[in-house]
Amino acid sequence: YTEMQAARMRVRAALPGLKLPVQLHLAGDERIVGAAAIEAACAVLPGPKELMRWPGSRHEILQEPGRDRVLQSMADFLLAHAGSPGW
Repeated sequence: YTEMQAARMRVRAALPGLKLPVQLHLAGDERIVGAAAIEAACAVLPGPKELMRWPGSRHEILQEPGRDRVLQSMADFLLAHAGSPGW
């Protein structure tokens, strides 16, 4: 637990310096990951960034009936930012 918490703090501290495009996904009925933590992490990312919300879905959004839309969103984001610095 202490190592996990230390790693979480290291990641959190590094977020403002992340130079890659980031797309985050948040299930609408999320019960495992704190939505506020995801929103806070997204807020400190310098960008380009995108927070996708999937209403009606649960934690494993790639196992939900709407997974094709999630995968399409990921592919679109990757293609849109493929020429970004650092990639």
